Parts: sequence; structure tokens; C-alpha cells
Amino acid sequence: MRADLYSLSRVLYELLTGLAATQFPQLPDDLGTPAERKQFLELNEVLLKAGNPERVKRYASAHELLKDLGFIKAGGSL
Repeated sequence: MRADLYSLSRVLYELLTGLAATQFPQLPDDLGTPAERKQFLELNEVLLKAGNPERVKRYASAHELLKDLGFIKAGGSL
């Protein structure tokens, strides 16, 4: 499961940044408005955890990842 979440983090990174997965975790130069920047940086924290090179530091399940995404969507901060 952790390998699948690792792969998902790379795909989401490419979709959200427009950068190649090999550039992970580099951020794009233009992150938009301050509100968009804050939201992007929160989402980036999820991507960093899901895509951590050390397997034991990744999400243990998709449920954990979804929980953090829901928290961000509700306006929370990791």
C-alpha cells in the first residue's frame, strides 16, 4: 500500500505543479495568490509525507492520507 501512495504522490505532484516527478519536491515559481499559496503548501505537506523516500515515514494507509486531505479541505493546517 505504501508503494501505491508513493506513486500517487508523484502523479499528484505532476498534476498540481506541472513539473516532472523527477523534480519532486521542488515547488513552482508562481504559487498564485497568498490564499492559493497557503493551500498549495498545505497540500504539499501531504505529498511530502506520501512521497517520503523512507518507507516507514509515509502514510500507512489511504485512509490516513484522505483524513489529512479532508482536514485541509475543511480549512485546517497540518
